[in-house]
Amino acid sequence: MRIFISVVIILSAFISAAVDDSTPLFQLGQQKWEPDSYRGIVVFSGEHPADKEKGLNFIEGRIQDKARALNLVVGRADINDKSIIDEKTNGILKTFKPDRLPFTVIYFPAISDVEIPLWAGYLTATVAESICDSPARREIARRLIKGDNAVWLLVVSGNDEADANAYQMLSGELRQASGVIPEPMPVNADPEMVPDEKIIVPAVNPMKMSIIRISKDDKSEIILLEMLNCMEPEIMNAKNDPVIVPIYGKGRILDIFSSDEVNKENVRTALRKLSSPCTEGIKEPASGSDMLMSVNWNAFLKGGLSVDKDLPALKSFGDGAEKELVDMLPPEYDNVSLPDLGPGSPAAEDAASPPPPVQMKIINLFLALIIAFLSLLFVVVVMKLRR
Repeated sequence: MRIFISVVIILSAFISAAVDDSTPLFQLGQQKWEPDSYRGIVVFSGEHPADKEKGLNFIEGRIQDKARALNLVVGRADINDKSIIDEKTNGILKTFKPDRLPFTVIYFPAISDVEIPLWAGYLTATVAESICDSPARREIARRLIKGDNAVWLLVVSGNDEADANAYQMLSGELRQASGVIPEPMPVNADPEMVPDEKIIVPAVNPMKMSIIRISKDDKSEIILLEMLNCMEPEIMNAKNDPVIVPIYGKGRILDIFSSDEVNKENVRTALRKLSSPCTEGIKEPASGSDMLMSVNWNAFLKGGLSVDKDLPALKSFGDGAEKELVDMLPPEYDNVSLPDLGPGSPAAEDAASPPPPVQMKIINLFLALIIAFLSLLFVVVVMKLRR
């Protein structure tokens, strides 16, 4: 009897999970996943203790802050203890040859494939503040907490024509997605069977999104820009090309698009990734990379803190003069036509791969019932044999 009860409990949980598998990526990123922690190491000596760095005290205070908690773990290493300093940090010390200690190195999260450090140098109070927070990162957090499904960062290059074209294309696509989410044509569909007129598909769950624009030479965003540069150096180093970065969840970068990739097709593919169900719910590298941000996400999302009171906008995004640079995007169109994602289109496979959520639920429920039936049959046989 105990075996029977245990099996029933396990199967109930399995069936429940199988049915509830339609959570879109943008929602899963905010409800289930915690931001990965960046890693910092402060190299000091007996004559130059770590506590001497004013910036370190500031950062450690931020890590513990109830509203602006920083996703950074800081360790300390005595330069005279070679067993503590890892090979990578030792190599950085040889490269930088610091003329004084303490010297700090900040790495990307352990799960990241970025090997180079995000930052290395002396932690002054001013530097520590710029590492912890910036106007754009603060505004991204505020919008995601207030309900944006994604915030799109447009890094303008100074090439007015290219920047304007990228913004016009992106804003148009996001306005359309705010009203409807286009569905792809099946990969094996016959092009001759597709009607000439454009098909209109209303969205089941319209997405709420917005754009924030920053410049590649914005000194207040040096850490944010360096994050992007470490992730995609070739893309960020193209001086005259704008860059588009979709961000969702708790400050997670989905992708970084270069000038060659700044087009409707890739934006729509990214939108489908954000809105498609994540059946496994596992936080994988393909789902993006977390930013270094100073915000206690759970405290705000659970209603314990107020965004406007406890996480106010920083100066650059707090006045009316900057309103145009941080456009909110209400729906402009009632409908949107299906994109051209027929056979042969580069984005067809990515866009058409995930089945609709309802279909996935039915399939998973059917499989769960089969497994449940076989498991119960096994229990019955075992119980009869024991008799």
